[in-house]
Amino acid sequence: MNIIFFEDARVVRFYPNALTRPLDKMRLGILTIGEKWKHILDINHATRTLRPWLKGVFNSPLPRTDEAHIWINSRFVPHKRIAEAVHALQPNQGLTCNGTPVIVRLNGEDTAREYRRQQDWMRGFEEHLQQGGGKYPIQPIDFADHIDFTETDHGILLDHAWDLFHNNADQIQADLLLMRPSRTLNHWPLKHFYTINPNQVYLEEDVRLDPGCVFDASDGPIYIGRGSHVMSGALIKGPVALCEYSTVRMGAKIYEGTTVGPHCKVAGEVSTAIFQAYSNKAHDGYIGNSVIGEWVNLGADTNNSNLKNNYSKIRVYDWETGELQDSGLQFCGLFIADHSKSAINSMFNSGTVCGVSSSILTNNFPPKYIPSFGWVTDEKIDVFELEKALETARLVMARRKKIMSPDYEAMMRYLYRVRDGRE
Repeated sequence: MNIIFFEDARVVRFYPNALTRPLDKMRLGILTIGEKWKHILDINHATRTLRPWLKGVFNSPLPRTDEAHIWINSRFVPHKRIAEAVHALQPNQGLTCNGTPVIVRLNGEDTAREYRRQQDWMRGFEEHLQQGGGKYPIQPIDFADHIDFTETDHGILLDHAWDLFHNNADQIQADLLLMRPSRTLNHWPLKHFYTINPNQVYLEEDVRLDPGCVFDASDGPIYIGRGSHVMSGALIKGPVALCEYSTVRMGAKIYEGTTVGPHCKVAGEVSTAIFQAYSNKAHDGYIGNSVIGEWVNLGADTNNSNLKNNYSKIRVYDWETGELQDSGLQFCGLFIADHSKSAINSMFNSGTVCGVSSSILTNNFPPKYIPSFGWVTDEKIDVFELEKALETARLVMARRKKIMSPDYEAMMRYLYRVRDGRE
């Protein structure tokens, strides 16, 4: 089966965390959305449409235009039962979820036509930049009117960024059903920790568990990925996912609904939060009901509020309109994008949104919206000088033996140009 991930116009609702990645690369549960599909479908060839500034940062090979393709909306999180319906689709048939197209099968000719339209859009972006343009408009996929759609309930259509942490606990459990790991704490040779439901604590290879840890899987499973390290005194209550080469530091309290992404380090108290990858919260402090990007560093005793004192619904900054939007949630914390940093003793109000490469250096609550490359002090929001921001990013990545590619640098330079999210 050949698949193409596509994004519709609502991708902007997942900014700023989606500014630096396609939605199929967003982690939810243990796996990214794209990885979930690879466990469900028998895929021979996969590609994606890309927003132009992500070109070269992520792979987007040409589709096999002589063969039919399944087009998958990257906002759609599949249930494993979707496979049968996808395999049954004929050309010009599709599936909707809540009335939104999420799966479409196109023959090779129609696939080639739509893909060429996307390529033209990307070429227009390069000309747009050469002419000094700023924000480049999203071009959603335009499926033909003759597609015959059927509604499905075998999946979740994400509508806002807060849907990520809101569904995370369930998705940890759903991913385990897809991955089917077999090794549990029942097979662990040493018993120098306390555990509840050890048959629901799953471990991959090369895991290190120090003495005195507590693993409570009474309300949901705990997944510990390859090469992960749980230090002494850590308390973990499932559902929780510790992805490959992650670290939970001494005395940490990790509550249900939390994903610690690959190569992340966490300490203090964390609840219902997703760390994408390569990010650190290595000291005390509380992070809850939040989405943390990649290459983020939260300084010692960084805390976010996730509940208002009057218990009313929390409003969150909308990246597209520039206005506060009612999330409908009583609990909602922090959305902080890639390469952002907080100083020691930082505190964030409920529903705060921080753009790419923002630096928070305040003694009081910063604004609930911080633009990309914002340099925030108690007095004002300055702009983080681009060359210094890039130098810092290179140093941070080099510590993890990663090199910033020219395409990645070009992406960062574009995001600096449109750092307030609007024209």
